[in-house]
Amino acid sequence: MIKMPKEVKEIIRALRDKGYEAYAAGICVRSCLAGEKPLDWDVNTNAGLDAIKEIFPEGEVVSEKFSVVRLYGNEDAEDQIITDIGTFRMKTAEDGTVPFTDDVKEDLRRRDFTVNAMADNGFEFIDEFGGRSDMQAKLVRTIGSADELFRKEPVKMLKALRITASLGYDLTKDVYEAVLKNHALVRDLPVKNLRGDFMAIMGGPSGGKALNMIVDMGMLPDIIGEAGEKLSGREKSDLMTLCQNMDKTKPIASRRMGALISILSEKKGLSVIDRLDFTGKIRLNLTDVAKDLPSFHFAQQPAAYKKFIYEHEPMERSDYLLNLQKALMIIFDYSIETKVKSKMYLLNEFERNNDPIFVEDLVINAEDLMEEGISDDPEECDKLLHMLVERLHIEPKKNTRRDLLELAKKYKKNKMAAYLRGVSWIR
Repeated sequence: MIKMPKEVKEIIRALRDKGYEAYAAGICVRSCLAGEKPLDWDVNTNAGLDAIKEIFPEGEVVSEKFSVVRLYGNEDAEDQIITDIGTFRMKTAEDGTVPFTDDVKEDLRRRDFTVNAMADNGFEFIDEFGGRSDMQAKLVRTIGSADELFRKEPVKMLKALRITASLGYDLTKDVYEAVLKNHALVRDLPVKNLRGDFMAIMGGPSGGKALNMIVDMGMLPDIIGEAGEKLSGREKSDLMTLCQNMDKTKPIASRRMGALISILSEKKGLSVIDRLDFTGKIRLNLTDVAKDLPSFHFAQQPAAYKKFIYEHEPMERSDYLLNLQKALMIIFDYSIETKVKSKMYLLNEFERNNDPIFVEDLVINAEDLMEEGISDDPEECDKLLHMLVERLHIEPKKNTRRDLLELAKKYKKNKMAAYLRGVSWIR
């Protein structure tokens, strides 16, 4: 029996009180047996959608096709329990129809791996396919033919590796051989699915072990594209080191992805970012890794570090690179601890001294420049403010209204002074 949160127990009890069978099933059961405390739960039952809605009128119907209703528990807590209540079903037919069943064992049979095909309701533990034994042996085994499963559903190869990344399990011989035979099918998966599964693998506690399997089985080019096929000798060596030592770092997928990008040439790194179609903040962070990580590494002096941060606004971008640099120090045993500590010290000093880094840190704004008659052009004012902040990276104490207005007038009149604003003269 597994330990279930009270919210899940109450759901099972409510269904049983109405005469239905109900079990916690699937990955949540596996996670409990592995000693984890899952927040996402699946409760499967022989009640149909209408009955589920009647018993749980507060529930949200997330899929009429698959007969699934979602309930949110302890909503005000950080560890909110989310439970999906679904009707027992069998594998989706080739024509897309969903055959439902009254038998929990048939519901478990449709699942992919033995460790995902267990159910428990507090009274009865069902394990028809030896999932518990496979967990004890730390093995990933399919229900039925692995070759047939992977040919029909190539994404299941990535799901197998997600289990490895999550729990550190090995693949059984037939699963390993089936991946060797069919891994090329992965490259035709929708990019969204490919990216999501690969990031889940990279972010797993044993992501390095799973990445090593991906490389060993020749699957890496299927995931990251041509960049994985044309690795230089140095890149191959660094990739092996990454596989061996990545699990020593915090299991943060975006940071570990940055570590992978960091071992590639700029061109290859950018091609991987495009191949996996990263967007938003993570695309920006990974692009910084591909293009600017060496510049970040050598930005050791206060003015140079401020300039780098300023040119990579917002601050979170530089924070990401600093945390990545810490991870790379662990992975590759780089002797850069002094450089990392130096950057951390400088950041503390910038904050302690209230040093200006961005335009928003200046004590004046565009309106001040206009009021002083320096310029009535908003675009020119903005340009002057950026010149000022670049100068203050060198002379932070000049962040006063008087000094800034004098500098602004100087840069307005003297193009040479404006051009040399970022130069620090050594006496």
